[in-house]
Amino acid sequence: VSDESIKQHFSKEERDEIDSTPGPQVPDISDEINEFLIKFLDNSTLKDIRKIIKETMFDDNYDREKDHDKDYIIYAIYSLLREIENGSLKVANFEAWFNCHVWNPILDQAFGDMDVITVIRGESTSLASGTRKNAKRQSGKRRKMGRRGDWILRFVNNEAGLKLPKTLKDMLVKLMARARWDKERCAKIQTVGAIHAGLMIMMVYLDNPEGYICRIRRSEPMEVPDNAEEFPDILDILASVLNIKAVVRETMKAVHTKKQTIKSFKGAGIRKRPLNEGEFQIPSCLTTPKKAKICAEEKAQNSYPSSPCPGSSEFELPLI
Repeated sequence: VSDESIKQHFSKEERDEIDSTPGPQVPDISDEINEFLIKFLDNSTLKDIRKIIKETMFDDNYDREKDHDKDYIIYAIYSLLREIENGSLKVANFEAWFNCHVWNPILDQAFGDMDVITVIRGESTSLASGTRKNAKRQSGKRRKMGRRGDWILRFVNNEAGLKLPKTLKDMLVKLMARARWDKERCAKIQTVGAIHAGLMIMMVYLDNPEGYICRIRRSEPMEVPDNAEEFPDILDILASVLNIKAVVRETMKAVHTKKQTIKSFKGAGIRKRPLNEGEFQIPSCLTTPKKAKICAEEKAQNSYPSSPCPGSSEFELPLI
């Protein structure tokens, strides 16, 4: 509720309640990773940073399970250091260039040790949004596509306005359905996103703390440094990405953890489980209103000739 246009709809007490309500618990960055980041903090020149990189770089003793996050930090810092030395960050570049040279090392590479998660960019769309848009699709009509996000975390099986929040809610609803709408498990689920444009980035979190209203929380905007003097700023961004990674891990645990319940196997595979009227569920997002031009085109395509009224010149009795 930091948006002024949203604040006006809530009293101060309501805003305080939204801010103070606890969300899903996520473990902090480990002391080991925190100390590793601090090593790069008090270095005033790029040469000093290169020296730290050389001292901390892994050789044949690298263990992917234990050392991945440290190796990711080294890789991201080294990639950024080269771009600063080349002066390429101060030149006007296209968003695709930033995706390749800046956000791939900083965002995408952080999830390299999560085998069931992949980072999809570009033309891939959100499967959860596509599922919601096609929930009432009739047979014969084209399947609608989901939102094209800047990056999508998906099981291997320059956003603005409501676009990213709707995508995050679609993902949240799908994950809660996977958890069979169990209140205890759903309270531990949240979805995350990153809005980035140029060198700016902001993290976005969506959760459902009380079971009926979803809450969006945003981090402060952060900027990737383009000079040696501001180089320590990248450490906050890397820590934020690792925090997002921790959120993804905890959400995966909540979705895949199943309660031991007594059940009957009678009728298995014969019919769907009947919907419990008192079952906790949150509704999907409303569909985006169509533009007037699109509505007019669809109306023209689906229009049928009107039936002639009896007694009119167009009305004819059947021959038989």
